[in-house]
Amino acid sequence: REAEYTESLKCKDEIIEELRDQLTREISVREKLELQTHELEQQVQLLSEKVAKVQSLLSETERELDQSNINQRELGRITESQQMQLKQELDLLRVRCNDLTEKLYQSEKTAKTLKTKLGRVKSQSLKDRQIESDVICKIHDLEEKISRFDKSPLSPSSTTSGASLSLPPSASLPTSPTESTPGAVTSPGGGNTPGGRDGGIINVIMKLNDLDQRVEKVTESLWFRRGELEDYVGECQNCKILEMEVRERDERLEVLEGNLKKLELEFDKKMQELREFVKEQPPSSQEASPSYHQATNKYQVEIEQLRNLCAKGLEAMENSHRRMIMELEEKHRRELQNLRIEKEQELAEETKATLSALDAMRKNHQLELQREMAKFKEEFMRKFQCNQDLSDLHREHEEELYEVKTEILRLTEKYSLKCVEASKLEETITYLKSQLNEAKRKMIEMEASDFQSCISSVSKVDPSTRPQPKPRTSRQQLQPVEQALPPPPPLQPQQVVPLAAALSPQEIKDQGIP
Repeated sequence: REAEYTESLKCKDEIIEELRDQLTREISVREKLELQTHELEQQVQLLSEKVAKVQSLLSETERELDQSNINQRELGRITESQQMQLKQELDLLRVRCNDLTEKLYQSEKTAKTLKTKLGRVKSQSLKDRQIESDVICKIHDLEEKISRFDKSPLSPSSTTSGASLSLPPSASLPTSPTESTPGAVTSPGGGNTPGGRDGGIINVIMKLNDLDQRVEKVTESLWFRRGELEDYVGECQNCKILEMEVRERDERLEVLEGNLKKLELEFDKKMQELREFVKEQPPSSQEASPSYHQATNKYQVEIEQLRNLCAKGLEAMENSHRRMIMELEEKHRRELQNLRIEKEQELAEETKATLSALDAMRKNHQLELQREMAKFKEEFMRKFQCNQDLSDLHREHEEELYEVKTEILRLTEKYSLKCVEASKLEETITYLKSQLNEAKRKMIEMEASDFQSCISSVSKVDPSTRPQPKPRTSRQQLQPVEQALPPPPPLQPQQVVPLAAALSPQEIKDQGIP
């Protein structure tokens, strides 16, 4: 029995060693699985790092694309702003051209008005000169007549009547006392009648009054023309010729005013002398004599003749002035035509120059744009030259991501299978442990019962009659017993869970799993 017991102990030791070997193998397998899982985790981490790098590269490429789009938009905005500036400059040039045309048209108008005013001033100056010459001639004639009239009453030898005082400027005085005038009335004593002298004085006074009125009108017209000339000078400040003419006219007006003042003084003196002479003469009662009527008729005829002559002279002056005005208008029209042609030529030249300048600016702008685009393309290609094209890079990144995802799925499947295998092994280990514990318990019970039976039999039976110890059971003898044992329960399909989640905390603590 001791031998059997020792053999059974040896068998138990062998079984325990085998179980230990199995446990060590299982532990080594578990360690290998843990190493594989750790390697898988490292691979997953590396793959995640690669994915992060790929994502960072993609984000950088997207940023660069956004920056390139922003640069292109800025270039488009710059080009649009430059085009708007060019359009504004063109509009300004057009407005300036229109302003220049308007100014030229206004200058033409002002030149035309100034020329018309100059023509009027010249015509008026000619009229004024003619009137001045007529007034001066008449004043000289009146002075001669007054001098003759002054001499005639005092000279006893003069046989001319008072009617001779009213002769026109073209008429000549008689040289001898025998020559008689048509309007002369002689007395029987050969002396002049007082009625004839009175009629001549009255006619002279009337003529002087008429001349005074004419002189006043001329002065008024001259003053009026002077004001107009001042206005013209104020309007046309750049006309130096007009200013010189105005100055000359002012000087002539001053001279004429001085002459008029002198003539007025002389006229006042003569009038005073005539009044004194009339007062000294005795009153006449023959005013209504036929000689008076003849003299008045003669003077009226002379006045009509003078009027006709003045009308003819004025008509001739008007014709000459009209002809001069037509010539001036024709000349002004030719000058305007020449100015218009010159203006059109200058405008055409300016437009050509502006168009050429705009073409040059446009070409420069296009060259600058092409330069900027080429520079941008070079920079873009230099940046992405090492990484090939964006589409190829994106495709490579997608392929790498797909490979990483497939690798992750494959590793997860492997990991799940390993977890299932580990859980199965753990279940078998637990089942074997329970069987081992049961076998140990049964063996201990059997040994205790055998030991008690041995002790009781030793105490009762003779030593010679002791039974021989049973032979030691071998591994082959134990196999039928193991086969007779009930099989372990079948493993149920479990969800893919990690090893730490498949075991309970107590089992992990018992097995010493970290």
